Amino acid sequence: MLPLAKLRLGRVLSLTNRHDEAAQLLQAAETTLVARQGKYLAAMLLGRAEEARAHDDSARGAYLRAASLFAGAQSPRLALAALAWRRGEQDDALTQVRALASVNGVDLLSEPWWRYDVCHIGDLDALLDRLDLEVGKAMR
Repeated sequence: MLPLAKLRLGRVLSLTNRHDEAAQLLQAAETTLVARQGKYLAAMLLGRAEEARAHDDSARGAYLRAASLFAGAQSPRLALAALAWRRGEQDDALTQVRALASVNGVDLLSEPWWRYDVCHIGDLDALLDRLDLEVGKAMR
C-alpha cells in the first residue's frame, strides 16, 4: 500500500474508533513518507490515535516529531499543551502555550494540518496554471 494511502486509511480508522489498526498504519506511513508535510501529518494523526489508546508517552513523542518538522505550526503545540493538561502537568502545558503564543503571525504554509484535505495535490497553483495553459491551447 502506498504511504499516502496508509496515512488516509489510518485517519479513517481512527475516526471510526479503530485506533489500534490506525496506529499501525500511521506508524508505517510516518516511516515511509518522504515529504516533510506527509511525515508531519502522519505524526499528528498518530498522536491522536495514541491518545485515544491512552498511550500518552507515544502521543507526546508523535506530537514532538511533528513540531520539529514545522517549527511555526500551532497544532502540535496545542496538542502537547492539551495532553500535558490532561496528565496534570500544568507547567508543561504552560510551556507549550507560551511556545504557541510566540509564533509570529499566522502562516498557512507553516501549518500543514490546515491543508490536510489538499496535501495530495502538491503544488495546486502550478497545476491550475498548467491546466489553464492547456485549455487555452485547445481552444485556439
